Amino acid sequence: MIRANQRVLGRRRRGITIIETLVMMTGVAVLLGMTVIVLQLAMKLEADSRGRLDRAGALGRLARQFRSDVHAASGVEIVTTDPKRQPGLRIAPGPNRSIDYQPQGDGKLARVDTVGGKVASRETFIVPQSGAVRLSLRELDGRRFAVVEVDTIARKNRIDPVRTLEILGSVGKDVRSPASKAKTEGGKP
Repeated sequence: MIRANQRVLGRRRRGITIIETLVMMTGVAVLLGMTVIVLQLAMKLEADSRGRLDRAGALGRLARQFRSDVHAASGVEIVTTDPKRQPGLRIAPGPNRSIDYQPQGDGKLARVDTVGGKVASRETFIVPQSGAVRLSLRELDGRRFAVVEVDTIARKNRIDPVRTLEILGSVGKDVRSPASKAKTEGGKP
């Protein structure tokens, strides 16, 4: 009897038990679940950063073009073609030429360059993750500014506040008056 018990106690066990298998499978399932959550978060952050990068690029392109047009303008006026739509902005950079900026809604702004009464070019600026686009004129310290205001909107399931981004351009900044032109050229005052 003593030898039979010693054989049973001395025998090594081979393989793993069902309990050990279940514990291991539970651990792997928990790790996989955590990995899925982290991947979803990473994908959401990547999409959010891509949208912000696209918006920054579109706003940068719009700002360069808008400021260039406004700085070269001899005159700027607010134009309302349709009472149901937002007012637009008409820029007069020279004789027989006008550039119209018209909000299209949902973050779109159309730029139409007209020369001699004919449309020379048309461009639409699309600003991702944005809402309303407004155009206005302001007087600050005796200078006149044309303004584009763009409301940013938050992504779904976010509580970010609506922020208004402004692009300002000084009207006629690059246009020289005849008196200053005569002085720089050495003419008589």
